[in-house]
Amino acid sequence: MAWYTTGTVQVANGSATVTGSGTAWAGPAVKVGYAFMGPDGNLYEISAVNTSTEITLSKPYSGSNGSGQTYGIIPTQSLNVELHAAMLEVVSLAREKLEVLEKATTDGSKVAFDNSMSITGLFSMGYGSVSAPSVSFDGDSNTGFYRPAADTIAYVAGGLEAMRVTPARNLLVGTQSEPSGSGQIVAQNGIYLGGADSANKLNDYEEGAVSLGNLKINNEGLPGLSNGSITYTKIGRLVFVSVAILDDTVTIPSSGHLTIALPFAAKSGAHSTMSNVSVYAPAAGHNYPDNISCTTDSSKVLLGLDNDLNDRPTFNASSGAFLIRFSFVYQSVS
Repeated sequence: MAWYTTGTVQVANGSATVTGSGTAWAGPAVKVGYAFMGPDGNLYEISAVNTSTEITLSKPYSGSNGSGQTYGIIPTQSLNVELHAAMLEVVSLAREKLEVLEKATTDGSKVAFDNSMSITGLFSMGYGSVSAPSVSFDGDSNTGFYRPAADTIAYVAGGLEAMRVTPARNLLVGTQSEPSGSGQIVAQNGIYLGGADSANKLNDYEEGAVSLGNLKINNEGLPGLSNGSITYTKIGRLVFVSVAILDDTVTIPSSGHLTIALPFAAKSGAHSTMSNVSVYAPAAGHNYPDNISCTTDSSKVLLGLDNDLNDRPTFNASSGAFLIRFSFVYQSVS
C-alpha cells in the first residue's frame, strides 16, 4: 500500500502528540500500528488515531519543534494480524454451526437431527398440512402439529387432525366447528369420565334459563310476575332446576299445583319422580320438603301441594326470595 502523506504536521520535542493540517487520519487510510516517519527522519509507531487531525505516538517525538512539516505514514504488517484474528473468529462461529449441521441429515425439504438442539431466539417454520405437519417425528411423518389457519395450531395423529386450539382459546377435539364464545372445550363425541365404557360417556350437557312466563298455577299464568328467574342445568338425563321469585306474591290453592315448562320433553309415556325438592317461603318462615309431590308431564314439571299447606296458601317474597329447588331424571334409561 502507498504511504499516506496528505497535509502537513506540527510536532514538538518530547511530546507524543502529532497535530495535522489538511489530514484525514480518522478514515481507513491510517490504523493503529502503522509507522509515522517524522520530519526528523525517524520512525514512530502510531498507538492511537484520535481524530482526523491528531494521532498519538507510542513514544515522544525526539526531533526539533516544527509546524507545516512534511511526513509519511507507512502501512505495516499489523493489517495481516488483524485480518488473521478476524478470520479466526469467523472460523470459530462457523465451526459451531457446522457441528449442528453435522448431526443433521437432509432430503432436500426436511432436516432431521439425531441429537438434541437448543435454539436461542426465534425459530420459524412452514405452515405444514394435515398429511405433512410442520413438526413431525422420525419414521412417523404424518404425526405432529401444523398451522391450519391464522393464529391456530392443530395436532395431527396418523394424518388425521386430532384437535386444534383456535384464536378464541377454544380447544376443539375431533371437530373443526367452533362454538360461540371463548375458552371452551368441544369434544365431537363426548367425554368419558372414569372409564371408556358407554356408561362413563358425558355427551349431553346444557345449562340455561327460561322465562318466568313458563311458571304457572293450575295451568294459568301469573300476571305481573316479572322479578325472578328460572334456571336449569342438565347433565345427561339428570336435570337440576332452581326457581327464584323476588318482590312478588304467589298464592297457591290447597288443591293446586305449580307448573314449570322446560325446553326439553320427557320420553313418551315415561314419568320420572322428582327428588331433592325444597321449597322455602320467607314470609311463611317455613320449609316444605315433605309436602310436595312432583312428576313430569310431557315437557312440564308438576309440583302438587298437599292439603297440609292449606293454612299457608300465599307466599309473599317481599322479605326475601321465594325459592324452589329440585332435580329429576327427565327420561328413563332405555
